Amino acid sequence: MDELATECDRELLPCPFCAGVAQRLEADDGGLFIECTRCGASSPLHYDRCENLIPNWNRREGEAAAHAEERECRLSLVEAGDRILELISRCSDQLSDEVRDEHNRQMASLRRIWRDAKIRSPK
Repeated sequence: MDELATECDRELLPCPFCAGVAQRLEADDGGLFIECTRCGASSPLHYDRCENLIPNWNRREGEAAAHAEERECRLSLVEAGDRILELISRCSDQLSDEVRDEHNRQMASLRRIWRDAKIRSPK
């Protein structure tokens, strides 16, 4: 029974349509549902145990796909940045000695900045 109570007491996410506050309500015939206090959007009635009521309201279609796409973009950017640094580094062979020293100092600085940015970037 504790598991059921836990599911029924989970926090509700805001309305998926208007971001309004959602509330759990009971219909006159005993069915449970969730309704947005702003736009009135509601879940279907649940007459059985409420274990699916809140998880169904809180589920957002496409959420996992959006996170996967964001991760893929981050990986692509990291790979592109690494590749750019590698290509710039190769240019040093074509530089004169006096310019090469400055180029190498700047590359070391760019590598530190890039490394720190990758560390701070959410995974």
